[in-house]
This record gives sequence, C-alpha cells and structure tokens, in this order.
Amino acid sequence: MNKSSSHRSYSWIIFLMGITISLILRFLFPQLYHHFDVHTFEEWIPYVKDLKQVYTTSCYCNYPALGLLLSSGIMNLLGSVSSFLIFLAFIDGVNVLLIHNLLSKFKIRNPMIWAGITGLLPSTFIGGALWGQIDTIGQSELFIFLILVLAHLKTNSLKLRLSSSIGIGILLSMALLTKQLLLFPVLILGFLMILYWMRDYRKYLPSMMIALIAFLLPIVAVDLWLTLPESYHISHFQKIFLEGSEHVNFISGNGFNVWMLFVDEMYTPSTTPWILGLSPKMMGVLIVGILSIVIFFNFYKRFTKVEMNKVIGGMLISYSLLFLAVNLFFTGTHERYLYHFYPFLILSIFLLNLPKQVIWLTVAAATVYGFFVFGILKQYHHSQWFFSSYTAHRIVFVTHFLLFLYLLRIYLTPRHE
Repeated sequence: MNKSSSHRSYSWIIFLMGITISLILRFLFPQLYHHFDVHTFEEWIPYVKDLKQVYTTSCYCNYPALGLLLSSGIMNLLGSVSSFLIFLAFIDGVNVLLIHNLLSKFKIRNPMIWAGITGLLPSTFIGGALWGQIDTIGQSELFIFLILVLAHLKTNSLKLRLSSSIGIGILLSMALLTKQLLLFPVLILGFLMILYWMRDYRKYLPSMMIALIAFLLPIVAVDLWLTLPESYHISHFQKIFLEGSEHVNFISGNGFNVWMLFVDEMYTPSTTPWILGLSPKMMGVLIVGILSIVIFFNFYKRFTKVEMNKVIGGMLISYSLLFLAVNLFFTGTHERYLYHFYPFLILSIFLLNLPKQVIWLTVAAATVYGFFVFGILKQYHHSQWFFSSYTAHRIVFVTHFLLFLYLLRIYLTPRHE
C-alpha cells in the first residue's frame, strides 16, 4: 500500500469513527444517560400532546415550543426513551457530516480527519447524545446556518443572496426556538452578521432586513398560535426566561466559572456584593459587556473587508471568545453550557491559519471538559471528593482561562489578514 492509499484509509477510519462513536456507545451503554433530564422529557409528553395549551398547564415545561417538539414530541413519536437516545446519537453523526461539509467547502486540508476528530472529542459525544440532551440538534441548526452564510458570502447573484438571507434568519429563529441556551450563539452570531452587512449597508440593507423579518416571523407566528398565560401575554419566551433564569442568582449550577475559585458551596448567592459594592453577578455581566465591545469592534475593523474564509473565520473566533467568556465569568452556569464552543473554534483555527499549537490546545481542553461533564453525568459531584470539593471545576476553569487568554492575545495582535 503506497503512502497516498494509507492516508486515505487512515482518513476514512477516523471519519467513520467520528460519525459512529455516539451510536456505538449508546448500544454498548444503553443506561448511560442523564436520567433526570431524559425522564423529564418523558414526563412532559402528556402536556406536549396539546402544545398549543402547554404553557397554561401545571407543567414546568421550560423549553421553547420547538424544543418541546424536538424533545418530548420526538420521544413520544419514537415510542421509548431508548429510541429517542438512539435518535440523538444519529444526530451526532449527522453533525460530523455537516462539519465535513463545511471544511470541504472552505477547502481545508484533510477535512475527513478533522471532522472525525471533532466527532471523537469527549466534549462532543459526552455533552450531546450520551447525556441525552437536544443540544446536538441545536448544533445542527448552527452548522446549517454557517453553510448558508458561506453561500451568502460567495454569491454575486442578488436572488441567491436574498434567498440565503431568508435561510439565515429562519435558522437563527429555529435555534432560539429550540433551546434557551442558544440565546447566546444566536445573539452573538446574529450581531456579527449585522456588522458584516453594515460594512456596505447600501448593498446589504435588503439582506439585513429580509434576514431580520425571517428571524422574527416564526417567533411571532408561534406566539400568536400558542395560548399564553395572562402573566406572560407577549411571548412564551417571557415565561421561559423569567422562570428559568433564577440560577444566575447563585454562583454556579455545576459550571466552572471564575467565582468557583472563591467559594466552598456553588449555591452561594451571586447577588451579594464582594468588591466595591459589586456582586459576582454584576461583575460577570460587566466583564462580558466590556469584552463584547472590544471583540465586536475588532471584528468590524479587521474581518469585514477581507476574503470570505477570513470573514467567517473572524466571525467564528469572535463568537468563540465571547461564548467562552460567558462560561468563564457569568454566574449560574451549568456544566454543559460550553457544548457550543469547540467545533466553532476548530473551524476558526483552520480558516484563519492560526498556529498549530492552538488546535492541539483546543483538543486538550475539549478532552478535559468532556471528562468533567462525564463526571457530572456519573454523579461524581455527589460521591467523589475530586468533584464534590470543586477541585475538578477549578482545574477545568484554569485550563479554559489559559486557553481564553492565549486566544485573546492572538485575536488582538495585529496580523496581516
């Protein structure tokens, strides 16, 4: 076998392993999933059968409407918890195919290898299908969004540009209607698209307006169709965000933010002043707010008038830095909040031709994080000192804080784009 044939075989093995790893693990360990989350979906099924009325019932169904259909609705359709978990494992495989599609369209070398490696990262299969959550579906929506952004940037056809704008708006709307955690990706990526369009607003104003309408219409249509309780008569998102955001008033919900370095109990209130009258909650919002201004300004200055790959690469590293900052500095974060981080950072590394050590640092951080999530999945925070003392949380924080500083230095250092 010559060197070329050997490389192709190696590529196919990694690629197929990445596609099938979640399915293999699901069949090997059928009872390994987060029982509380998955059986909560099962408990919601009777209420979701009448989706129009679901938010007026006694059900604590704290997912957006589409998310209820994609969790409890699909579980009901498939008929069992085990079938639902196999479905999620299948979606993990689809995501690897979508990553490969993106890498190929961007003309990145060895797309099969890197798509396979991304699928094999513990952060991918543990945080998604193995856990039993629908974030893997939300990630599919974000990947399809990127495919549409690529088509939008490549075309010189006004018709294709406007039609892709509709798709961009609909995909961001679907993502927000899938799960509230996707609020951050939707806001960050949506605003970055607006900044890109504003570089030549005369040319892109129709695209921006069409995308905005396409984003808002599905949400408005869903809210008009739903029966809403009197206390939340504007949108079902009022109920979801107001009733489901109380965790920000505590230091952590098993996340690994900076504030976990200074407390012995993660349910310590985050609203108590610590420094200069500022609480951890306020400081987290302030830090992320300042970083947002810096990163959005840097993106507009450096990445809106460069070639296509650099535009999307700049968009993705800007998103990755801000989303990582949310996890590092916000209070009330959960253990799986960083799920929508690694694949997008990996894409940005290749698109911007960042130093090789960045990709390996990212793979290392994703592995550390994946096994941290696995520890929570196995309930080690109730039984193992390493987790119950928050030592694991602090190690994961330090690992990702160092990665954050390194990425921020690269991002802010002037380079020839």
